[in-house]
Amino acid sequence: MLDTEEMFRQVVETAYEGVWIIDPDGRIAFANPRIAEILEWPREALVGRSLEDFVFDALRAEALLAQARRMTEATHEVHSLELRTQTGERRVALLSSSPFLDSTGRLRGTLAMITDVTDRVEAEERLRELKKELEEKVRERTAELADTNRSLSAAVAEMEAFTYSVSHDLRGPLRALDGFSQAVLEDYGERLDETGRDYLERIRTASQRLGSLMDDLLKLSRVGREAVRRTPVELGEMAEALLERSLRSEPERPLEAVIAPDLRVEADEGLMEILLDNLIGNALKFTRDRDPARIEVGWSDRESGVIRVRDNGVGFDPQYADKLFLPFQRLHPKRDFEGNGIGLATVRRIVEMHGGEIRATGLPDEGATFEFTLHEGEER
Repeated sequence: MLDTEEMFRQVVETAYEGVWIIDPDGRIAFANPRIAEILEWPREALVGRSLEDFVFDALRAEALLAQARRMTEATHEVHSLELRTQTGERRVALLSSSPFLDSTGRLRGTLAMITDVTDRVEAEERLRELKKELEEKVRERTAELADTNRSLSAAVAEMEAFTYSVSHDLRGPLRALDGFSQAVLEDYGERLDETGRDYLERIRTASQRLGSLMDDLLKLSRVGREAVRRTPVELGEMAEALLERSLRSEPERPLEAVIAPDLRVEADEGLMEILLDNLIGNALKFTRDRDPARIEVGWSDRESGVIRVRDNGVGFDPQYADKLFLPFQRLHPKRDFEGNGIGLATVRRIVEMHGGEIRATGLPDEGATFEFTLHEGEER
């Protein structure tokens, strides 16, 4: 069985903490292997050296020695100080000191346990620097976003001024152009030759097309400014009503409509009506020569909330699918199918306002499928 002195020696020699004893004159009387490692000095070279050789601040070293000389048996002190290694590097340490007394109670020096906390202090300092850098970047980013918001607000104001001009200043001249052209055809058509009447018809067609384009642009701009107000919406019932309304002008048209029951979503009802009206109108337009036309509205993947509108119409070349949702992009000639290429851009905007996504698949002469999601509570 080891005696007490041997046990103490082994504990001190193998301790992870540095241990030294400083005599009353301020010189190292004992140093364990760990303190030699921290100070980067040979252990035998430490004994006899002054405490001031290892503390950066001489006044701090002198204060520690003065305090050590006043220590009593019950005294215990903890200090933070910077130690100097043999190569001159700084090491931050916590020093826990107690009086070292002989058997008679006489003060023989100071026993100190030293913990090297340099890595921790450097890590904390780096974290403070990173926090400061992050805060600065946040301030910069916030300022950039504020500038962007101001620019966007100005752009929105300009767009609103433009749409006002379109709806009020341009619509009147267009109506006059179309109306007077029609009046000339009706009142003076017999005096014109075929070429003259053709020119007037072209004027009317162009003015009507421009009027339709302005209507679509106004709808798209209004959709972009709408606030999403979510309520339970039954898309199946809405789709049936839209189909019925669309077919009033051609009640004899052969059509198979498959509308899924319980097609309930949480969405903005007004925006959903615009979305379905565009998708169903698109399907009706491109199934015009089908007998019968077939239009489906239902779940593509109910668990994932994917809704689809599918038709058996003329379809499209899949390599151009990314152009479908861009304004003014058309994959079919105007002479075959009317429209300005605004409807699907409006559909995509509505889907994105609900935090969702939309995609289109199809093949030439094999129909088209539009699938979209509406993520709850993720308005953009």
